[in-house]
Amino acid sequence: MESTGSQPALLSQKEAFVRIRLLRSSHIGPITYRQLLARFGTAEHSLEALPELGAKGKRSYSAAPVERIEREVDAVRRAKRSANAAPAPYLPEAHARPLAMPSVQ
Repeated sequence: MESTGSQPALLSQKEAFVRIRLLRSSHIGPITYRQLLARFGTAEHSLEALPELGAKGKRSYSAAPVERIEREVDAVRRAKRSANAAPAPYLPEAHARPLAMPSVQ
């Protein structure tokens, strides 16, 4: 999964789901997350390595339950659908504002 230029690479649905699961796992913060991806290449390989890493270290790592992540993804999808279905509010005062910022002298 390499990026081209300034555009990040697109993730497959499976990899995106597993990355969310890795991020929601116990004792996995943003730094550990990036280190795991750099070391193991994919979130799936990172999740597979968690029990062994926990056995070697002082922490017990456990992957977030699949069911919890499925509920989270479903909730986000429902929220997105309802947000897309709602009409955009009309804000007449937004049209009355000047487009450029006034200069300070």
